[in-house]
Amino acid sequence: MTVLVLAMCASLIGGLVAYAYVKQVGPFSVTQYTESNLLSSILKKSSEITTASYTFTAALSMVQRDQDAVPFTIDAPSDEKLAQYDRDVRRISDVESLVSTLSYGYGEQKFYDYKTKKYVSKPGKPYPPNS
Repeated sequence: MTVLVLAMCASLIGGLVAYAYVKQVGPFSVTQYTESNLLSSILKKSSEITTASYTFTAALSMVQRDQDAVPFTIDAPSDEKLAQYDRDVRRISDVESLVSTLSYGYGEQKFYDYKTKKYVSKPGKPYPPNS
């Protein structure tokens, strides 16, 4: 019987809190910050801060290495690897030029102008560009 009474009281309190929230009465009636004044209100209140503190904690623990551990070493790239990197850079540059040519070099381009709510065509740019 007491469990039933407690459940009913909890339901009643929960219902009253939900009602107050929906109707915005009681503690829910004041909105301190709105979407338009959130940042400016926070900045105004920040001038009233008189003290501040912070803490930083770090720990370093040293343990014995495993018996089979091998130290990490960085090997300098060989001349062959450097040549491969240079070829990769040239390839990427060539692909960039190709994509640029395909997207900007030929024909009219259409885009949607949100202000006028219409599609607008723009003449393509010549490739290579005139210097």
